[in-house]
Amino acid sequence: MTKEKERTYKGIASFDSGKGNTMEITFPKVRPALKFIANLRRLDSYKGEFGFDWMRDDYQTICKDYEKLKKEYTPTKIHDKDYFVPWLSMFPQQEDVKLKLEVEILEGTATDVDIIKLPKKDGIRFEPEQIKVNEVESKQIKIICNSPLSHDVMIDLLDKNDEKVGAISVVKNANHEQLHFNIIPVRILRSISKQTDIDIIEKQIDIEGVITKNGVKEKVKGWGDKGTDLTADLKNLENYLNKNSLNQALLQCNIGKVYDLIIDEDKWIDDNLIIDEGCIFKDTEILEKLHDEFKNQHPIQAKKRGLVLFLSPLRKGGAGGEGEISEIDAKRLVIYQSNLWDKTSFSHEISHVLGLTHSFQKKADKNKVFEYNKYIKEIDDYFNSLIKKGTSKSEIAREWASYKEGYRVIRSYLNTYYRNPYIFEKTKTENIMDYSNVRKSFWRYQWKAMQDDMIKFYNKR
Repeated sequence: MTKEKERTYKGIASFDSGKGNTMEITFPKVRPALKFIANLRRLDSYKGEFGFDWMRDDYQTICKDYEKLKKEYTPTKIHDKDYFVPWLSMFPQQEDVKLKLEVEILEGTATDVDIIKLPKKDGIRFEPEQIKVNEVESKQIKIICNSPLSHDVMIDLLDKNDEKVGAISVVKNANHEQLHFNIIPVRILRSISKQTDIDIIEKQIDIEGVITKNGVKEKVKGWGDKGTDLTADLKNLENYLNKNSLNQALLQCNIGKVYDLIIDEDKWIDDNLIIDEGCIFKDTEILEKLHDEFKNQHPIQAKKRGLVLFLSPLRKGGAGGEGEISEIDAKRLVIYQSNLWDKTSFSHEISHVLGLTHSFQKKADKNKVFEYNKYIKEIDDYFNSLIKKGTSKSEIAREWASYKEGYRVIRSYLNTYYRNPYIFEKTKTENIMDYSNVRKSFWRYQWKAMQDDMIKFYNKR
């Protein structure tokens, strides 16, 4: 908290006594009226327990779309300074939502009568409801959502005169039960080494020690517990996803029964899918091949709504995992042996399936986007005209067959493009879709993108 120095003013008061007498008077200290800005921010101990997104100071230098990004945070002015409103996401009745206040004093000095009011609104309240400006550094603010929010709620922070000094927006959460989904875990096992592969997967999940990652030694701890089986370990992963990751978008998953996918290693080697020498998957469409095998071996499960998670005992060159994003309603992801210990890899790949790209994705060609939009409009207009003319459904279906695949690919591309509008420098953020060593949060626009896909394609209904 920055403070302005107090100032003392001296002046000369004179009176005419006929003898030229003067009296020097020292005026009392004058305290300028306090002007300040208040920001709610995460605690240093934050581990993803709720969603919180704000305009970080360094975004101006690491975001290629900074001016556009400003609009995500409801830009306004407070005391003639730019102010960006942070976003909070939480469940109704959630108990562990705590923030801190940071105050920037622009003019004057805080006294005991200077306070920040945190008024309740639409089911959101704060504890405490007000706090002295000069005590903000030692206090935590608890946020309580007493009832479901059917719309986003912005709450102004006020000073003692009820002038706005800050704000926070809380996203709607009344639909959170529509964001529950199932994950089917599938263990990949080679027919000639089933137990070996089971042990490899379990060992990686339970790992605790030093590994070499990108040429750098790193101390790691997996999410499994030694001495427990995969089913029990997956509850730890489920807990992380539901309490420290996907919950930021109000998503909740249920990881179900483990299924085994048995592959013929010799055949996969013959098909040029596995490198014989190192038991490594080749850099090819492994995910699609795995899903085809899963549909053959577990046809009922393959048709179920939700996501399919493959756990691999083999590595893949250049990849720790893959999440399918090319299809609008994609549902499959795989975590390879090298990253099985890393729980953030699971939330990262799940988020790919739900339509998120990397935070550092290359900027799309605007001409390509324009042409794709033009193509979609032309196809839509064409088939709408057929309907208006009374063309039979069978004839429309035959005509559609020649357009269907190209239309699907382009729609999927545009769907991903419009929901990932910002590009950041690689490894410069803590976002889960980055490649940094510390990944703990999602941005607000990502919350919305994942929610949209969840409701359309994956939730339990």
